[in-house]
Amino acid sequence: MKKPKKWQLSYGRASIFVCVFCCCICWFPAKAFLGPAPIQISATADTIRKGDSATLTITNTVYVSGAWSYVLDDGSATGQVTHNVSSGATSSTVYVKPIANNTYTVTSYVDNTPSTNTTHTNFGFNRSVTIAVGPLPAAIAGMNRTIVSGQSVTIGAPPVIGSTYSWTSSPSGFTSTIANPSVAPTVTTSYTVFESNAGYAYHNVVEVQVQATPNTSDCLGSIPICGTSYVQEVAPRPSGTSTNGANNDFATGLFCTSVGEQPGTWYRFVPTNSGLLEFDIIPMNISDDYNFALFDHACGSLTAPLSYNYCNIAGVTGMRVGSVQSNICTCATISTSNPYPLYNEAVSVTTGHVYYLFVSNPSGTAIAGYTLDFRNSNAAVSDHAPITITSATLSADCPSSSPNFNVADLYFSKPVLITSISSANVTLTDANNYTYTVSTVTPLSSSTTGAYSTGFEVDFSSSVTNASGGAADPDNIMLSLSGFVRDGCGNIALPQTVPVTIQNTPP
Repeated sequence: MKKPKKWQLSYGRASIFVCVFCCCICWFPAKAFLGPAPIQISATADTIRKGDSATLTITNTVYVSGAWSYVLDDGSATGQVTHNVSSGATSSTVYVKPIANNTYTVTSYVDNTPSTNTTHTNFGFNRSVTIAVGPLPAAIAGMNRTIVSGQSVTIGAPPVIGSTYSWTSSPSGFTSTIANPSVAPTVTTSYTVFESNAGYAYHNVVEVQVQATPNTSDCLGSIPICGTSYVQEVAPRPSGTSTNGANNDFATGLFCTSVGEQPGTWYRFVPTNSGLLEFDIIPMNISDDYNFALFDHACGSLTAPLSYNYCNIAGVTGMRVGSVQSNICTCATISTSNPYPLYNEAVSVTTGHVYYLFVSNPSGTAIAGYTLDFRNSNAAVSDHAPITITSATLSADCPSSSPNFNVADLYFSKPVLITSISSANVTLTDANNYTYTVSTVTPLSSSTTGAYSTGFEVDFSSSVTNASGGAADPDNIMLSLSGFVRDGCGNIALPQTVPVTIQNTPP
């Protein structure tokens, strides 16, 4: 006689067996839940680089009304760990850092006694995920760079044995298969490198910012002095053979009758300590004559200089302790009372100030250049001064009875490269640790010198309010700076947080 067939229908936690031939219905407790799987496991990546971590997410698809638990097994001898999940939570995350290919298995449990976590019912469903640990290549693209139009720069890193490389760009047009190509973009460009090794691949991106070529004959294009000396390989042309830069930075007659701005080169520096400034202008051809003027004013607002020397005698000139001449329009003669007739007396300078030095008018036919030498100066100009925020002021877009505080003016202790700061570098938070979204960071024209600025306008996409929802609270707004904000000498601003001053508050 044939054994009767039976069909199993699942319902809840039990099964109904329908027996053919015996015409009966049998009800038995279920040994396994045949509905949807009560637990799932997933990973943020199925392949990671050795030393990196991944996140496992364990999701309870059925039992979400109370506290629950699960066991996670990483396959090791002591790898079974019970994780308790609070009531109402539908998922749990675990961070793992495997050192080799590994499979993680999770078993579903329901916690019947949340107070003791001792009795669990196992419904027999195991789920697993495998994470492969591969030697993912580093794909080093390099640090973001800023160059002047016409310059080239090397990106990437030295090649790794066994790796292959592929570079693309945005805007498109550049491709390369070497690890560290040289690029000379004419516009700001992002470069992406794909590195493959042993079947694994990784990629990274670097951006090269491109500035217009500065005109060093303008104060706005001044050259930063970062060390104790600077060599000017090609001197400005003799007076009368070339025009000035795009701007006349100071008017005729500002000093020395009939003297105006002549073709020359502008420099700027920030003393690292206060003291007496001394320097030498040493012509490469001793028959050349150089004049200079030193200013303690921002470009665009140049008034009478601190010191000027328009003597028409060739030779070494500059500023030196021991000279008795404050300013020179007519050359003096050497004497016991004035041992340095071609030099101006040293002047006091203050750390943190930005000074501008204009060197012009070589009188000889040879324009072989010169060296600016600050090594004997009491006030050092080797610029290693840190970049600090001097003030941050939050103001309304328009003062009224209901102002929108969504503009901040940010000032630094020294000029910073405009292209090195963006909305990603500035954060504004309130007393509730709410972070406001920065939409744009733009240089303030009144504080800008060519590619550099000491002041920036920071715009926010929403109005800044206090904890009660009203106008900004002046005691609880903080501005933070991060990233690689830098000056012309490569100094990078350290991360810093400063309180924000509120202004334009209506009466």
